[in-house]
Amino acid sequence: MHPNGHRKLLGHHDRPDQPDQPGGPDRTGGADAQNGLPRADAITITGAREHNLRDLTVAIPKHRLVAITGVSGSGKSSLAFDTLAVESDRQLAETLPWFVRDRMPRRPRPDADLLGGLTPAVVVDHRPPRGGARSTVGTATDILPVLRVLFSRCAEPAAGEASAFSFNDPEGMCPACQGLGAVTRLDLDAFLDTARSLNDGAIRFEPWGVGSWVWQTHARSGLFDPDLPLRDYTPEQWHTLLHGKGFKVSRDGGVGGDRGNTYEGLADRFERMYVRRDLADQPAAHRRAVAAVTSRGTCPDCGGDRLNAA
Repeated sequence: MHPNGHRKLLGHHDRPDQPDQPGGPDRTGGADAQNGLPRADAITITGAREHNLRDLTVAIPKHRLVAITGVSGSGKSSLAFDTLAVESDRQLAETLPWFVRDRMPRRPRPDADLLGGLTPAVVVDHRPPRGGARSTVGTATDILPVLRVLFSRCAEPAAGEASAFSFNDPEGMCPACQGLGAVTRLDLDAFLDTARSLNDGAIRFEPWGVGSWVWQTHARSGLFDPDLPLRDYTPEQWHTLLHGKGFKVSRDGGVGGDRGNTYEGLADRFERMYVRRDLADQPAAHRRAVAAVTSRGTCPDCGGDRLNAA
């Protein structure tokens, strides 16, 4: 307990001004032997009781690689994640303005008598990482919000609020790649075999092969001769095949009217369904089929930085 009889959780801003006094071996769990306050060269934990910890007192030296080991259930995660990381995040949040704190998750104080010498922490969970195309090390560790606030406050010249530095926010993302840093383009030569007809398998994209729902929408729409090779289409037919829209067709040859399915060209449909979407949750076989008919490269507008020029 603190000398005044109350618990106290200390951070780096609570350290005494004077350095530790010289003396014998430290037997106080890393605290200064004279005043009981944390040392500057160590993270000190006194009386930690989170989850299965039982009044744990320990000093973890700074500027070294330290491993916390033990058998299953010994409290490794309780110490590293639920005590040190939580208190580090909580102390960091206290340095931010109220309007920023209100937008951050609220964390309770860990159950301990004293936690001192903490600095901002980057937490990498031991669970397998999951995420989509917008996930990065920064989003997984929650360090990006801190960096955005830093740049919004200190950048010269000023570039706006913190949201202007987020590639996941419309205010900050590159409009060309939607904040992904890369663009995917449909490769028509891989997508279509112009030497073949629709009935003969001109659509090379496996999910839309002969017999599929999309194939039926085009081959049986009455707009095209299903036995005519694509290379023999007129310019108007070619444009309709790839980009036609604005009318309804049925799979029994009917065009127009209010019944049937709204027609959408092959290229436009593919872009809507696969290019503008995150495919991370799609089956591996489906992702391979998309990769076989597309090319992917760095966004020419942002150079892979994901942010817009503003």
